[in-house]
Order: sequence, then C-alpha cells, then structure tokens
Amino acid sequence: MGWEGLKSTISLGLGLLLFILGIVPLMHKVNMIAWTIPDIPEILMLLLLAAGGVYLVIDGFMEVPMIPSMGWISIATGIIVSLLAILKLFGKTAGLLVLVSGLGINVFFTIVGFLLVIGAFMF
Repeated sequence: MGWEGLKSTISLGLGLLLFILGIVPLMHKVNMIAWTIPDIPEILMLLLLAAGGVYLVIDGFMEVPMIPSMGWISIATGIIVSLLAILKLFGKTAGLLVLVSGLGINVFFTIVGFLLVIGAFMF
C-alpha cells in the first residue's frame, strides 16, 4: 500500500470531487447540513460519473494483485455505473436509468468517489 504518483493523484482528486458532489446533497437531504451544492447541469454530472466509473475500472485492475476482492468490487461498480451514465447520456430509457437521477445519482457519486479514494492508496 502506498502512493503511486500520477495514478494516485488522479484517483484521489477525482475521488474527492465525486465524493463531495455525492455526499453533500445526501447530507442536506437528511438535514445534517443546512447548505448544499448549487445545481449542476445533468449532462455535466453524467459525464463526471461516466469518467469516474471508467477510471474506477482502470483503478480496479491495478488493485486486483494487492486485494483481489476490492479490485473486483471496483471493476464491477465502475462498469455498472459508467454504463448507466452513458446510457442515460444517450437517452436510452430503461427501468434502471431511474437510478441515475435525483437521489440515485448522489449515491452513485458517493460510492464511486469513496472507491476512488481507497484506490489512490493502493499500489
């Protein structure tokens, strides 16, 4: 476990950004904090989520040799989240795409951000 330079820097930066974008609205929703992040256009949110999911897959492949279970969880989560975000971007409507709006997108941001932050410290 350690710092791996550029890979860890990107993972930590993107992870913290996604985690904050996800956790602050969730905390505001349950009245833990009084302020929230201003509304960000949905297309930008979906692009960030798709990019985070793709980088999570890349990060997951690097984690598999160290902690296989964590690596496979990261890979599976990254594939699912990035596919849902890309499908929503292309306007393909399906029952599962409801998860990528409102409260669901905040949960995805929090999960992906958390896994990216963990991945930043894996070597």
